[in-house]
Amino acid sequence: MSVSGIGGYSNSIANLFSVAPRSASTSSAPSAGNEPATASGGSGVQTTDFTSMTRKELGDWINSKIKSGEMSFDESSTFVSMTLSFSDNVNGNTGLENTEHVNFVDAVQKGIRFAQQRNDSEMVERLQNTLRIMDRYQGEIRGVDIRA
Repeated sequence: MSVSGIGGYSNSIANLFSVAPRSASTSSAPSAGNEPATASGGSGVQTTDFTSMTRKELGDWINSKIKSGEMSFDESSTFVSMTLSFSDNVNGNTGLENTEHVNFVDAVQKGIRFAQQRNDSEMVERLQNTLRIMDRYQGEIRGVDIRA
């Protein structure tokens, strides 16, 4: 797929995730240092958790996977769309901020159901692939905080 072909999907997918449900993080404090998309659970081991992650943490995780060669640019396009937040013109909020945790697994599952209702088989396939990638990396050890 060409880079110009991603734009249409990014807009559609971003619209799905602009209304992703908010949930407070109950499992961890914000990650220390530059460790992307992690939760420590008090043990000092930092793991990837797509069920409670900020948009910034997701963006950092995407960048680390692209830099390491574990994810292609094409594979990252759906993830990148999920990092976007949109301005709320009514009350001036900027949407989900980098400190708010989102359940991206739930959001992707809702996106799949929505795409199925619209008979958008191409979006269903992209979102199912995104869910498979999330499943593969969920719980992955990303680092250890020796101060814990």
